[in-house]
Amino acid sequence: MSSKPLEVSFFCVQPVAYDLKSAEKIYTAATPLSQELRQNLAHKPLWLEYFKKYYNSFDHILPIDGIIDTLPRLKQELTEKSHALAPFLNSDKNKSYLLLDSRFNYFIIMYEIAMDISFEQLEMLRENEYDLYNEVRNLLVKSDEYPTISSCVQEGQIATLKYIQNYTSKMIDKTLSENQVFIQNDTGNITCILQASLSELEHTRLVEMFHYFNEKGERVGTPEFFKINSNDFSFNGRFHTFISNLQREDQRNEMYKTIPITFHMQYMWFYLKELNMLLNNFVNDFHVNNSSFMELTKTVNRLIIKVEFIILHNEHFKAAIEEYNEKVYKKIQSKWNIEDSLKNSNRYIGFFKNHLDRLYDQNSLEAEQRQNKILLVIGVLQLFTIISVWNDYLSSIQIVKSRTENFGISKFLPFGMESFTEIMLPISLISMIFLLYLWYVKSK
Repeated sequence: MSSKPLEVSFFCVQPVAYDLKSAEKIYTAATPLSQELRQNLAHKPLWLEYFKKYYNSFDHILPIDGIIDTLPRLKQELTEKSHALAPFLNSDKNKSYLLLDSRFNYFIIMYEIAMDISFEQLEMLRENEYDLYNEVRNLLVKSDEYPTISSCVQEGQIATLKYIQNYTSKMIDKTLSENQVFIQNDTGNITCILQASLSELEHTRLVEMFHYFNEKGERVGTPEFFKINSNDFSFNGRFHTFISNLQREDQRNEMYKTIPITFHMQYMWFYLKELNMLLNNFVNDFHVNNSSFMELTKTVNRLIIKVEFIILHNEHFKAAIEEYNEKVYKKIQSKWNIEDSLKNSNRYIGFFKNHLDRLYDQNSLEAEQRQNKILLVIGVLQLFTIISVWNDYLSSIQIVKSRTENFGISKFLPFGMESFTEIMLPISLISMIFLLYLWYVKSK
């Protein structure tokens, strides 16, 4: 076997969470990137730059500068603790960075840990039944079982969460506490990438060893192993492994297709989990929601837009990865239920749309009833006005009648004309009132 060290890279995708009430405001906020944030955009990591350039995807996922990167100190920390992985770490290539999807105000911390490790050292770890993947994971990902992570990683997380806390507080014009912007346990996902120029024998042996490490690291189930374009891939839930032989020229850029897939799966899984929880909470609060129809419509419309955006984002991604959609994406999503989660989000949207339609009809009916009442009041007032005019009219008739009698004119008027007019006018007014009342009752 080759004595030259192999470069083994571990990528960790760690989403950032908000408490439920803050998540509703932050995820639905229609806030463009601030000038401060635009000035703090960092250089893209190679895998993200490659994927944007060649596949026109992840355009809205931006690397944020100004974040304290404490990961280069990891080797020193582990050396002081006599950790088994300390001798293998490459401090110059250990790094962390913050990514933001500007459409959803969704932050993700990325960690990259590089190790230089030989075949012989890997063999020794295998013989000692060393749990390589979980040892790496325990440095980066908090869990119920191992709540304490590396101190330098913890320091970096605190500073990063403080940055996100300040940014989102300005966005929603409300000060958020440390308990409202946080990292949930067991939500970081690890991908191991190994690219090396190997003989067929070395490649086969390496694949066997890392299949062992991947399988040992899983809590539940057995990882699925398969080949894609002569590359070896394995996954189950917590971990992914990708091994590429650089002796094949056509495989040199395969890593830049693999990392976006594992990033996308963790991105989708976490966001959909949070979004569906938010949607479910919103549905449960519908019957006690005292918001006005316009406020409710505004919030629901924003939720609908976010769900439709995430569906479009997923479809665009699947189209971008081409053959990897069938060979990798579908296999992973079937384990993580990504498509089912999207369908579930869509069902919520259907509920919201139907509910808003019913609310609109109810509000329209209530508005129409209020309008009818107003018209009735106006009609009654107008009748009072007519009655007043009628009273003035009768008074006038009496004056005219007395004058015609005084001047002897009444004998020239048709018989009964005065009486007819005096009788028919009140009858007409009463009829109008009755007809107006019938119209109001019928309209209700």
